[in-house]
Amino acid sequence: MIRLVALALIPILVGAGMGLKWADAEDPFYSSISQVIATLFVAITFDFFATEASRKGGLDGVRLLALIAQSWLGFFACIRALATGGTGVTMALAGAGVTAAAVLVSLALYGHIVTSGEATDASRLIAVAVVLVFLAAAVSLLVF
Repeated sequence: MIRLVALALIPILVGAGMGLKWADAEDPFYSSISQVIATLFVAITFDFFATEASRKGGLDGVRLLALIAQSWLGFFACIRALATGGTGVTMALAGAGVTAAAVLVSLALYGHIVTSGEATDASRLIAVAVVLVFLAAAVSLLVF
C-alpha cells in the first residue's frame, strides 16, 4: 500500500513544486515537455504497458493506471497551454505528467534488471539503485 501511494504521489508533488516555482512558463516549454512525454510514451508503450499490464493485478494495476492517467493529464495540459497560454495549473500538470512517465520508465528498468537473468539480492539492489538514481535526477532537475 505504501509503494502505491508513494509512486502515485511523487508526480503530484513534483507538479505542485513546478507549478509554484514556474507559473509563468512560455509556449516553448510546453511544446518541449509534450514532446518529451509523447516520446516516453512511445518508448515504453509496447515494451512496458503491454507486458506489465497483462501481469499486474490488484493494487499494482491501480498504480499503473494512476501513473498512466497522470502522464496523459500532463500531455493534455501541454496541449491546452500551447492553445491558450500556460498557467500555474498547466505547469503543475505538465510536471506531474513527465514525472509520472519517468516513474513508468523507472519501473520498466527495474523489471528488466530483475527479470534479465538470475534474480539475486544483488541484482535487486542494483535495480532499486537504478530506479532511485533515475527518479532523483528527474525530480531534482524538474523542481530545483
